[in-house]
Amino acid sequence: TKYIAICLVMIGTGTRGISQHTSSEKYSNILGQILRLQFDTADKMLNEFAGEPGTGPEIIYLRNYLEFLTVLMAGQRAVYEAYLSDVRERLDAIQFGYDQFPERLPMISAIHLQSSFLNALYGENIKAARSFYVAKRYFRQAESARPGEPFIEKLAGLINVMAGSAPAEYHWLMRVFGIRGDIQLGLDQLLEYHGGTAGQDRLESCLFLLYANQITGQGMVEEDEDCGAELTLHRYFHAYHALKSGQSQEVIGLLDAWKQAEGEMPLDYLDLLLGEALLNSISPGAGNQLILFLKNTRGEHYVKTAWHKLSWHHFLAGDTLSYQQARDNVLIKGNLILDADKQAYREAGEDLPPNMSLLRSRLYFDGGYYKKSLEALQQMMQGELTSKKDSLEYTYRSARIADRLGEQDEAISGYQKVMGAGTE
Repeated sequence: TKYIAICLVMIGTGTRGISQHTSSEKYSNILGQILRLQFDTADKMLNEFAGEPGTGPEIIYLRNYLEFLTVLMAGQRAVYEAYLSDVRERLDAIQFGYDQFPERLPMISAIHLQSSFLNALYGENIKAARSFYVAKRYFRQAESARPGEPFIEKLAGLINVMAGSAPAEYHWLMRVFGIRGDIQLGLDQLLEYHGGTAGQDRLESCLFLLYANQITGQGMVEEDEDCGAELTLHRYFHAYHALKSGQSQEVIGLLDAWKQAEGEMPLDYLDLLLGEALLNSISPGAGNQLILFLKNTRGEHYVKTAWHKLSWHHFLAGDTLSYQQARDNVLIKGNLILDADKQAYREAGEDLPPNMSLLRSRLYFDGGYYKKSLEALQQMMQGELTSKKDSLEYTYRSARIADRLGEQDEAISGYQKVMGAGTE
């Protein structure tokens, strides 16, 4: 999931990589509109820019940049397939229409990287590997033709981080295509590029570092004011990282009562992140927030996840009918591409509802409320663990809480019991 579900990150050229035939100011303005999710404004500017004489291949690249983000945020296979039919024409237009422009090479590489992201997002792993392979091939050509260019350093960093962080189950596919990566080298390259950026390029570079932070868990931009939560996409990454790091209260602080600016393309995943954070806090407002995501989302990604979380909300509230309806929807709505949706589908398909005390403990733990998680276990009534599965989960959750609270001996003992039960 880390590889494909958090891929709201762009691979752009930056104003330091554009041709001398293109207005740096106009390019930067369009890039800024794209970064701020002002897609209608960016589209209008692109149409005006495309009609001007003497523009370089960047105008085509910016169009792909916009369409790439549109596919990611739409979450609809039809939009993805439309992108695939258009991207070939854009690549040909850059390759053959600007064959005298050496700066076309890194742009072609970047477009193939974007396509690789989208291929992976829709479960087309062979296509993803092939797109990545072609991206790296054009990168090598660009590196030879334009050594030392900042954009080349940025591409190198992204390629190394992406390849180095690919899940183990895809390593065989990477070997087939001869793909290798080095995460630490990639981080160093991205940081070096970031250090020389300014303006829109710096805002974009922050996204690369925030993305790399999701992949590696290394905090690299905490002290950089430009990488705060000013942009919606920056805020998304900060909230996502906080949620996955067990800091639900921080997510609530980032997203509660915060609205996107007028004219921005809605990023519905923010509603889901807030809904999950509220659920981890056992807040009654979680239900409305999850329903808001399900009502507004245009795509199929994370739909099963949202219905599953909503079923838990109803279960904890004692609303048996709504719980069952939401649980049924997990099985029939959305798709099974992302790991989170697969897990939601598996859990919703279990015969029995969850143990309420264990569920409370699980949610509090995921939210970073470790003492509350422990209290939920301690308040369990005698005889509440009615199955071997529940007893094992009780031991496991007790061990994890002890681990987080620094009680290492108790944690190790609990983990050993769980591992021993698994071999019986």
